[in-house]
Amino acid sequence: MLALALVVAVLAGCAGAATPPSRPPPSGPGADDHERAGAPDEGPDAQVDTSDGGSRSPSRCPDEPACRASCERGDGGSCRDLGVLLHEAGRFDEAEPAYRRACEAGAAQGCRNLGVLLQELGRDGEAETAYGQACEGGDVDGCNNHGVLLQQGDRGQEAAAAFRRACDGGSAGGCRNLGLALQDEGRDTEAEAAYRGACEGRDAGGCANLGVLLLRRGERAEAERVCRRACDAGEAAGCATLGVILDEAGRVDDAIAASRRACEGGEPSGCANLGVLLQDQGHADEARAALGQACEGGAASGCTNLGVLLRELGRNRDAEAAYRQGCDGGDGAGCANLGVLLGDLGRRAEAEAASRRGCEAGDAGGCRNLGLSLEARGEAAEAERAYQRSCDAGDGGGCTNLGLRLRRRGRQQEALSAYRRACEADDGAGCRNLGLMLESRGQAQDALTAHRRACELGETDSCEE
Repeated sequence: MLALALVVAVLAGCAGAATPPSRPPPSGPGADDHERAGAPDEGPDAQVDTSDGGSRSPSRCPDEPACRASCERGDGGSCRDLGVLLHEAGRFDEAEPAYRRACEAGAAQGCRNLGVLLQELGRDGEAETAYGQACEGGDVDGCNNHGVLLQQGDRGQEAAAAFRRACDGGSAGGCRNLGLALQDEGRDTEAEAAYRGACEGRDAGGCANLGVLLLRRGERAEAERVCRRACDAGEAAGCATLGVILDEAGRVDDAIAASRRACEGGEPSGCANLGVLLQDQGHADEARAALGQACEGGAASGCTNLGVLLRELGRNRDAEAAYRQGCDGGDGAGCANLGVLLGDLGRRAEAEAASRRGCEAGDAGGCRNLGLSLEARGEAAEAERAYQRSCDAGDGGGCTNLGLRLRRRGRQQEALSAYRRACEADDGAGCRNLGLMLESRGQAQDALTAHRRACELGETDSCEE
C-alpha cells in the first residue's frame, strides 16, 4: 500500500526575518517482499513545525542610525530591530550584541532572534538558553523553538511542555509539534486534539498530520477533507496522503494527480507513490523517473521499487545498487529483494546476510528467505525460528515452510495450525498441505474445501483431489 507522510518540526524564524526551511518529512514503509514492487509508499509520517512564528513587528526606527541611537538609550524594541537590520545584512558579529541587549531589556522577540542567530552559527546550547528566555518572556514562537531544541537533545518531556505552552499561547506550529511529541509517546487521542488545534490555526502541516491519524483509524472521509485542505495550502505531505486515500478508494487518476503534486512539492514519498501508481498503469518510463527522484530524495521504498523495475529490464547491477540503497535506508523489502538477487547470482553468503537484515527490519519475505538459506545449511532450529517470524508477520509461504518443519518433527497439531494460517493468507501450497493433512485425519469435507482453495490459487494437483 502507499506510504503516509508526517510533517516534522520547524523552527520559528526571527521576528521580521525570513522563515527557515522546514525539514522534509520522513518517508513511510515501502515495497514488500520477494521482489514484488511494493504498494505505493503510504505517504510521509507526521511533521513537526519549525515554521516562522508570524509576520515581523513593524520597526520603530526608520534606519540603522536611528535604531542604534534608540537602542543606546535602552529601548529593547529598537535593539531588536537593529539586530534584525544587521542580521539581514549578514553582519552577525554586530547583530548578536544588539539582540542580547534587546533580550536583557525584556524584549522577548529579541531573545528569540538571538536564538535563531546562534543556531545559524552552530551554537545550539546558547540558542536553547535564548529560546528559553524568549518563552519565559511570553513569546510563543520562542517556546516552540525551545521545544524543538529540547527534543533534538532527547529531552522529550521538557520539549512537550514547551510545545504545550506554545500551543496554549496560540502557536499553530507549537500545536503541531505537541501532536508529534504526544504521538511519539503513543498518546494518539491527545495528539489528534493538538493537530486539530494546529489545523484550525491554518497550519497545513498540522492538517496533514491529522489526516494521517484519521486514515489510520479508518475515518477516510474526514481524512480526505483535511488532507485536501493541507494539499491545497501547499503542504506536499498532505498531497501524498491524499493520494493514498484516493488510491484506496479506487480513484486512480485522482491519486496519480495528488501524488504528482506531492512529488513536485518535494515530498519523496509522493514520488515513490507516483512511481508505483504509474507502474501499475503501464507507464514504465515515467514510473522509473519518479522512483529515481524518490530514491534520490531519501525515500528508501522508492529505491526498492526502482530496483524491481531495473531488474525487470535485466539491469542487475543497477538493480543491486538500488536495492542496496533501499536496504541501507531502512527498507526491509529492499534488503529482502537484494537477498533474492544475490542468491540468483550465486553469492550465497551475501544473500543470507541481506535476508537477515530484511528479517530484522520486519520484512516477512526476508525472514522466509533467511529460513530457506539456513535450512540449506542444516541450521534447522534457526530456520524454524525464521519461518515462525515470517508466519507471525502474515507471510503465507513462511507459514507453509513452518508447517513442513513442524511436521517433520512430529508436531502434527502445530503443523496443521501453521498450514491453516498459510491457507488463510492465500498460499496455495499451504492450502494443499492442509487438505492432505485433513484427508489423513478422515476430515473429508474440510479437506475438499482446502483443496478447492488450493486449486483456485494455482495448485493444479489439488484440482484433481
